[in-house]
Amino acid sequence: MNSLTQQISRPLIRGRVIPKSILATSMLSLPMMLCCCLLNDYPITGLLSLAALLAVLIPLFSIRPLLLLKYLGMVFSWASTIIGCVVVEYSNMYLSELTVVSFFEGSLPLYCLTCWIFFVLLFLFDSRLDSQKADFPVRTTLSLNGNLVHYVSIAILVLLCVMFANVASRPSFMLGIDRFEYSSLHSLGLIGTVANFMNWLIVIPMLAFKNGERLLGGFCVILYCLYLFWTGTKFGGFFSVLCFIPLVYYDRILALDRTRLSSLAKRFGIAFVALLLVAVASFTVASDKDAGTYLQERTAQQGQLWWRTFGITQGKPHIGELSNELDATLRPTDSIAENVGANNGIYKIMYLCAPASIVDSKLESGSRYSSAGYAAAYYYGGSFGPIAYAALMSILVSFFTNLFVRMVTLNNAVLVILTARLFRICSSVASMFLFSELIEPISILSYCVIAIYLMLIRKQGSSVSRKMRTTTIRESFGV
Repeated sequence: MNSLTQQISRPLIRGRVIPKSILATSMLSLPMMLCCCLLNDYPITGLLSLAALLAVLIPLFSIRPLLLLKYLGMVFSWASTIIGCVVVEYSNMYLSELTVVSFFEGSLPLYCLTCWIFFVLLFLFDSRLDSQKADFPVRTTLSLNGNLVHYVSIAILVLLCVMFANVASRPSFMLGIDRFEYSSLHSLGLIGTVANFMNWLIVIPMLAFKNGERLLGGFCVILYCLYLFWTGTKFGGFFSVLCFIPLVYYDRILALDRTRLSSLAKRFGIAFVALLLVAVASFTVASDKDAGTYLQERTAQQGQLWWRTFGITQGKPHIGELSNELDATLRPTDSIAENVGANNGIYKIMYLCAPASIVDSKLESGSRYSSAGYAAAYYYGGSFGPIAYAALMSILVSFFTNLFVRMVTLNNAVLVILTARLFRICSSVASMFLFSELIEPISILSYCVIAIYLMLIRKQGSSVSRKMRTTTIRESFGV
């Protein structure tokens, strides 16, 4: 095993086991959250379950800050939904998207328990998948594709220039509109489709920057962020870029000691807060609402579908309706607007929780509500549904995240693009309960290409190992 592989392997092996203190806290917090779920009619149980969850996650991420950086998107998704659930449960505010006034429903304990299941299992699966990198060839002749990364980055730069030139004369901030209104007023056509692909293609310029082409890679990322800002994006696209950075630099982050790793995590935290403040400022400039009202409404939107589904269904499972999900998965749609009247995934939950006329208008504009994956699981499976879904998502998220990291380490542009797309799809599946993209032809082709390449890499690694052993034996006998 070469020195680079050993350098990468040691920190991985060092962090494979959950510390005993955290394990003990986890085992103590689980009964408390179960009791809170059973006694959820009392408002205090929601706060107790949240405290029990934080008692596990805060020490876990403090000891393993790499886990926080690696799954930054998932951490934010869970945190925003829990905060939204707290706001909805305890503030009695009017929810304009649902046209109801919120009240205490007792939905928080089950959601906290689901979050506990997700992160504990994610840690275990990640430790297993991540530690296998110790036997994975980091650099081989098949993986030295720096030139391909260079040329693909140039192609992406050309696309970004065309994209920005198409919208340069119509900045959203001059019109006072968001990205959904911008898309409806200015038909982007093919440019809009390319922009959607750029959500995961942007990792190639990031890889070029990492490889030393700082001018090319940095200019691509800046131009992409400028395009997002110009077309009305306030947070999501920028946050996606932020989440990709620690994954692209994962092999180098592994070499950092705990002090430097904690410092890096704090810097990402500062960057996230700055991004959030910019998003709030951008909204308040174009709106008559103050920052506090905007934050309250925006966070409530993250938890409103879970809260409303919990109250409507009261734990009654609807397993017989799962056939709708299978039909929708086998017959996917091309755009959000084509899902008016749909009866699957997030669309089903939207129609369950809100008036049909409001949902129709929302979908026709090309937008949809936030965070319905676990609400849909609760609708279909009752109280057991979100727990089972959390276990499934912990496997998928860990698998696709580690697969993407491995391809980045190999520096292969084609495989990085394929796995970045799958990584983005997996994140969408977790929050939207929409599975069609995971089994569409391009995804199946991606699985085949990745599997073949990994087999070639493994075969080449075995061949290199045999040659090294032969050379060592010959040297030992003086041959």
